[in-house]
Amino acid sequence: MLYCKRIDDSHDRRAVQHSEGISLLINAVRSEYGIMITESDISYGKLGKPYLPEYPRIFFSIAHCSGLAVCLVSDKVCGVDAEALRKVSAGSVKRVFSQAEEKLISSAPESDRDIIFTTLWTLKEAYSKADGRGLAAMGEAHFSLNGDNIISDTALYFRRFFLDGYVISVCCSENTDIRLKIV
Repeated sequence: MLYCKRIDDSHDRRAVQHSEGISLLINAVRSEYGIMITESDISYGKLGKPYLPEYPRIFFSIAHCSGLAVCLVSDKVCGVDAEALRKVSAGSVKRVFSQAEEKLISSAPESDRDIIFTTLWTLKEAYSKADGRGLAAMGEAHFSLNGDNIISDTALYFRRFFLDGYVISVCCSENTDIRLKIV
């Protein structure tokens, strides 16, 4: 289940975003598994990937951006990213996008370029979170889009959601039904 919450992070942005992400996780684990956890139950791997050592079969990923926090919980390895629709950044494209991805953006109608850029960015970040290596892995997965279909050169499964000016992408180790729940 993918939990999403609009947040007011106009003051102390990072702290509010972190707190709301953790709150979503605590509520999601209670709702999905009937288990009460606190922030102190979360541990972090050597590269910073959070996990619940007492519950090794519960996987989760948290993302936040200005105005939105999301948390994906699953019984599969997973990753999530959320971004407000962003303008194409030539520097980011050169750093982490393949030539085919760059061409996908540049050959799209001008009105679609920002959506495609933000979608590809969130897919790459969701992949890197599921992978556990963080941003270092972003350039390793390559994507193309065919309508609503996401095509990847990985053996993982991807899905994206659009929510009022935000793009949310999820990555799972196995094909699973992911539902969106707005809280």
